Amino acid sequence: MEFDWRRYFEEKFQNYRQSSLMQVGKSIDGREVPWTQVDLIINHLVTSLNLKKTDNVIDLGCGNGIITEALATKVLSIKGYDFSPSLIKRAKELKKHKNVKYSVVDLRKINSNHLKDVNIVLLYEVLQHLTIQEFSQFMESLSANADIGSRIFIGGIPDKARLRRFYNTDSKYNYFLASQEKKQPHLGLWWSKKDLFNTIDHFGWTFDWVSQPTTLYTSHYRFDCILNKS
Repeated sequence: MEFDWRRYFEEKFQNYRQSSLMQVGKSIDGREVPWTQVDLIINHLVTSLNLKKTDNVIDLGCGNGIITEALATKVLSIKGYDFSPSLIKRAKELKKHKNVKYSVVDLRKINSNHLKDVNIVLLYEVLQHLTIQEFSQFMESLSANADIGSRIFIGGIPDKARLRRFYNTDSKYNYFLASQEKKQPHLGLWWSKKDLFNTIDHFGWTFDWVSQPTTLYTSHYRFDCILNKS
């Protein structure tokens, strides 16, 4: 039985009703990161994707809309989808821009209707909550949609090769091992670049590995990837 991430985020929302950052895991050792870190993520996305006012974006796994809202001023339109009703409700409450639309959608059930008129797909700190099989199914659905544009940004991927840079003490690593044993993963799946490459390559997409900004709080153990349609 796979870990129930929807339930996890529903409970996380209830525990951190007053903290938009904690609700979506923007934290270090149980404390909120500075909002300047979110600004750094936004600037990184805008630059890496060369976002323009003509772009139509879909933010899959948008959570409470922190990134979605910030990107809204940079693009023509943006849709935010998440499987957590509580987080989507909060996103709608905090909505500031007319070109943003939020819906409760599980990306594992994405189809061409969801992707209509979209030319950029964003998944940020989402891949860790999918199994390799689920990501493969997602890529199959994405590739089958003839209307999808040319770019997908998959960001904040936990790097299996650098796992011990995150769990950098014996106590932290033992906590990780215990969580795995109980099938209650702490962060989710740590991806190897080989596994990611094999899945992407199978569906005929080209890609570039992208290093995160060195001043970003996750740069020592996560990486990004941009996919382009062949």
